[in-house]
Amino acid sequence: MRVRGFRGGVVSTGVVVGVVASLIGLASPAQADPVRFSSVPLDRWDTNGKVYATKIVGTTVYIGGSFSQVRSPSGATSTRSNLAALNLTTGDVLSFRADTNGVVRALEGDASTVWVGGAFTTIGGTSRSRLAAVSASSGSVRTAFSANATSTVYALERGGSNLYVGGSFGSIKGVANPRLASVDPASGGVRTGFRPAPNNTVHALVISPKADRLYAGGTFTSIGGVTRSNVSAVNPSTGVASGPTMASASGRGMALDISADGALLFGALGDTANRVTAWSTSSGSRRWYQTANGDVQAVKYHGGNVYFGFHEGFGGNTTVRLLAADAGTGTLEAFRPTVNSFYGVWALDATDRALVAGGEFTKVSGVNTQGVAIFPG
Repeated sequence: MRVRGFRGGVVSTGVVVGVVASLIGLASPAQADPVRFSSVPLDRWDTNGKVYATKIVGTTVYIGGSFSQVRSPSGATSTRSNLAALNLTTGDVLSFRADTNGVVRALEGDASTVWVGGAFTTIGGTSRSRLAAVSASSGSVRTAFSANATSTVYALERGGSNLYVGGSFGSIKGVANPRLASVDPASGGVRTGFRPAPNNTVHALVISPKADRLYAGGTFTSIGGVTRSNVSAVNPSTGVASGPTMASASGRGMALDISADGALLFGALGDTANRVTAWSTSSGSRRWYQTANGDVQAVKYHGGNVYFGFHEGFGGNTTVRLLAADAGTGTLEAFRPTVNSFYGVWALDATDRALVAGGEFTKVSGVNTQGVAIFPG
């Protein structure tokens, strides 16, 4: 699906003021696209902790974070350590089990395999340092895949025959390839020709629809042999920097997504920026942005809208930590659930079936749902 209603240009001061006013009920937001998800989540899936990563595959949503139990809508609890799978249709906690001994920060997957990144050193009782592959149905460890990283893995992205891995590590599978590497998704073997070598942590990755650019976000100031701060594209085969410099990419790049036609890159920026930003991938110009009260920590493009999660609040409203903006203009949509925790939303994924938010909360739009909220399509 292509981005609709694209008009270009940075959102003007007047528009920003208007959308802030609409947030607090003084005006109605413009809508170029129908809002695809209810602002009220289903009642209720729960964890007893925090969710930092979500991944939807078909009718299954995988969640990773820091928790030890998951509860289904029936109220039945299941022991799961930091990683679980839920059925989006029935609400069941699935038999999938791959317990880790440390926090899970990143998930990638398909119908057969789920790749898991984080700060763990064992998964499913098997020694794996911070990166592993498991069966998508059972959670059993794929023993053929071995790619131990020396420090935390924060981001995973599939692109063609590659699995891209971002984090704070210095080496992976014994190969010095700091903070951003490409590995074989079946064996974990390192693609030694890919070496962007960012000089600081990578927190986010997204591949372009044509698979001709890999976008990285983080706290780096150089990557792929050039000076680039926080957000940059690299060649997915060599790691050499490619594409334009993204304008005003100040603040840590915490999450990234891209429009279906590859024309717009969307970034969640933290630190002093506190922004969700849209950039032209051809020129690097900033097309629009929205500023939250705290770090913007998650971003997901779906159906012509950009969903973004953050902490603290927005426009002075401290009950709001998840919003949607028109992908072309940045104008806020009507989707605005209330979230009852300061740190709010850390992860987002979406299909036509549902939008899944993971984070630090216990109640969303009046519904008791801890750690994970599933908004029906």
